[in-house]
Amino acid sequence: MNPQVKFKFVGENPPDDLPTFLFSLSNVPYVRAFVAARNIKLQLASEAHLSELLNPQNIAKINAGGFDLIESPELRASCTVICKYVDRSLLAKPSESLHSEISDKNGVKASITKTKFSLKIRCATPQEANKLLTNGVKAFSIFIPSHYCELDQWFNIIQCHKCYKYGHETKTCTAPQICSKCSEEGHFYTHCSKSTSTCPNCQGPHTAISGECPSRKHLLKNARLNHGLAHTHPTNTPAQPTYTTTNTPHTSAYSYATAARPPLLPTPRPSPSHSSPTPPPLMEPTSCARMTGCIQAAYLKAGQDFQVFSKLLPEILAYNNLPNIKIPPSW
Repeated sequence: MNPQVKFKFVGENPPDDLPTFLFSLSNVPYVRAFVAARNIKLQLASEAHLSELLNPQNIAKINAGGFDLIESPELRASCTVICKYVDRSLLAKPSESLHSEISDKNGVKASITKTKFSLKIRCATPQEANKLLTNGVKAFSIFIPSHYCELDQWFNIIQCHKCYKYGHETKTCTAPQICSKCSEEGHFYTHCSKSTSTCPNCQGPHTAISGECPSRKHLLKNARLNHGLAHTHPTNTPAQPTYTTTNTPHTSAYSYATAARPPLLPTPRPSPSHSSPTPPPLMEPTSCARMTGCIQAAYLKAGQDFQVFSKLLPEILAYNNLPNIKIPPSW
């Protein structure tokens, strides 16, 4: 899925072509642009383009051009680092001093949220979050290593905005339109006259899009569980051998002295001898017969003179495209 980012034009006179004007400010290419009034949603090609668009220099240019960044859940999660197993002395610090200490020591602009055993650091850009994931977190002479830091995860829970059931999109829904407040047909929530809310999924006293819905929380819990299982490497534990016991009495032909004797060391094997040099490759039968004929011709022409033979043989072999050979003088 391509990453997306949303902006809103807050200037006085919006330009006629918002995507072109926004592209002129950042020079970051996009795949698609969706415009609704003063809002614009850009669909980018990759995470690298998203990081380039959200760097501080481009954000400053975009803000100067009259746009404000609308944080999406995906963007918020990509900028949030969760530090686990944090020292209690660090969690006991005031939030204000912890915020300034982490921002100064790590060179990021972040907001801090403390929990019972963890620390949630909300950075300004994904680059700052990746910096903390790579280098770890330093604060008050305490170092949180990078393997205790992880990026926050965002899970998209698909919900229909026609029947407000989970698991399918609005464009594929064939059910009638209902009100998200009272779950009745015939009107929208803007024209609802009921004073109480009723969820169509759990029948609870809240709207259909409430984050407090138990059905939504259950789906979110399953999504987190499946995400954790997908990133867990299975361990191939070897099967333990099974032992069978019998009632047969133990009988041994060895005495106690023999059993207590230390085991004999294995006889060392002799080291392998040095291998003989690799013999030259065998010559083809036709070439071997030709070389034999050349030797005979040189011998007959030279007679008993070995010096004439040793000079004449290389010439005859070269003329017949055969390799030269060395003939010992005793031959």
